[in-house]
Amino acid sequence: MRHLALLFTLPIFCLLCITCAPPAPNRTLSGQWQLIRYENRYTGWYEDEPDHIARGIVITFSDKGGRGKFDGETVTNYISGKYTIASADSVTFRDISGSLRGEPVWGERFWTALDVVTAYGRSEDLLYLDYQGDTMRMTFERR
Repeated sequence: MRHLALLFTLPIFCLLCITCAPPAPNRTLSGQWQLIRYENRYTGWYEDEPDHIARGIVITFSDKGGRGKFDGETVTNYISGKYTIASADSVTFRDISGSLRGEPVWGERFWTALDVVTAYGRSEDLLYLDYQGDTMRMTFERR
């Protein structure tokens, strides 16, 4: 009789555990995002998008199953490439290419940083890409 009771209560318990489990982390970069800030997470230094640039840096990410592609515009160039999400907060970019016009400092920083990004985080409206040992961060806003 005990075994029969256990047989019926165990599935209910498992169902409750699954229902109450916290949601899985948002393991996607998908969406269109505009770079709004560079910051040093330890010193407090930051720089917001300048008013005087010709256009903002807007990137569209599209991924499925941990692999993705991106394309978009920097201040003066077009950019595209691929990326891999390795864990809940780890990302690597590769095959980065684009047009080769000179960039102002805001755009130059982006090209340099994207190549060494190691981690990401996101909420509904913000995407964070961390680089330089996670000391530096680029913050993007959903468009």
